[in-house]
Amino acid sequence: MFKSRTSYVVHYDEAILKKTALKTWTLLKALRSFKIPVPFSCGGEGICTTCRVIVVKGKVSERTPLEKERAEERNFLDNERLSCQCWPLEQNIEIKVP
Repeated sequence: MFKSRTSYVVHYDEAILKKTALKTWTLLKALRSFKIPVPFSCGGEGICTTCRVIVVKGKVSERTPLEKERAEERNFLDNERLSCQCWPLEQNIEIKVP
């Protein structure tokens, strides 16, 4: 495996997928590349919160100021993230798409 890629384990619709994507991609971009239809009605700007995922394992970037605001408004748990607003910081990430 190249160090420029991140390995994902994705729980989606009763399936478990194992895929890789560029580590510079947001979780949203990676999920979309895996053909997982994650909604993002705001175009990935972090406004609508429809791209929410749950980070099961692995470290991702800190919340952006916009994501912090949305997370507080909607009482997100610490591991609930907007996939358009975070990037993997480790080589292995496990996420659940609700």
